[in-house]
Amino acid sequence: MNTPKKPTPAPAPKLSTSSREANTEMAAFEQAYKRIEERAKALEKNALLLLNVDLQVASTIALGVVRHVRGNKRLLAGFKKLAETRLFPAACLKDTEDAARAAWYVRHQFLLFTNLDQPPGELAREGFALRARMLRVIEYNLEDDADIAAKVAMIRQGGGYLDLANDLVAVAEIYKARKKELALDRKHYLPKDSETAEVLASRLIAHLGTAERKKTDWSEMQGRCWTLLQHAYEQLRRGGIFLTWNTEEERHFPSLVAASRSQTPSAGKPQPSPPSE
Repeated sequence: MNTPKKPTPAPAPKLSTSSREANTEMAAFEQAYKRIEERAKALEKNALLLLNVDLQVASTIALGVVRHVRGNKRLLAGFKKLAETRLFPAACLKDTEDAARAAWYVRHQFLLFTNLDQPPGELAREGFALRARMLRVIEYNLEDDADIAAKVAMIRQGGGYLDLANDLVAVAEIYKARKKELALDRKHYLPKDSETAEVLASRLIAHLGTAERKKTDWSEMQGRCWTLLQHAYEQLRRGGIFLTWNTEEERHFPSLVAASRSQTPSAGKPQPSPPSE
């Protein structure tokens, strides 16, 4: 009796390097996400699977399996016969493709809004420069005020972008409270700085708030799309293993979790562009 061979992961498909192709593929991935969005959102929380793999790696592997099946007439015919028995879902190939594209897209959006935790360079530079200038004016003209000195020391401890927004509000308040004294410095004091500081603080807070909210939304959708992908892919995999049992071709239907973990990119490496068709 032959011993079944242990399946080995099939290599991940090549990725598109053309910017035009990548944009076209991204649009297709977004459309796939829109097709399954409502189904993903309708999943009960207790039905969600643990996301324990790199979602983009898993999606790429699943798409590679889909392409392998579609490129093999014998396999396609076999899946068709399985579907005719009504014991096997005929839509598993399309469902896997849509779920994989959607999962890749969701991960991409999450990473995009994670990077947007940093405000645009011009806004950040303007904010830091204004804070530094206003602090110099305050320290120079109010150096004998112990309360102001303590506030300035606290402001200087901040270093992040949210700190910057809070600091701009704080220096604007000092400017307003001690306007008469600061206005005596006709060389460095600019009356509009307090208003500008408040505007920049509002813009920073709005940007950071939007990015965080979007990141949270996309983070939740990762688990939902992963659940749909796993369910669809496992149907496809079971059919594939049945049709290729104990042959070399069985390796083309690996466990998505095991294959993903073996191909997860090292930390710090850039994420791949959308898998090309």
